[in-house]
Amino acid sequence: MEHGVVCKRTYVFFRSSEALALVEGAVKEGGLGARLAVVESFTSPFADVTAESGYYLVAAALRETQLTARSLLSGNIGTTS
Repeated sequence: MEHGVVCKRTYVFFRSSEALALVEGAVKEGGLGARLAVVESFTSPFADVTAESGYYLVAAALRETQLTARSLLSGNIGTTS
């Protein structure tokens, strides 16, 4: 029986003093997916940069938080909570 990480992929391991959740969604500009937007949570040091679809996956503390998205192309900024 194999134990531990056995698939060749990219993994991130970290330790946190509070519970974390993975928040996913999509950033839109003009109704279309916004590529190259930086998405950050106010409750964790993690960020993600969106792909062509605008999809993001970012870790945030498991409590009320606010997410900010900033386009690296247009400079537009948006928030959600």
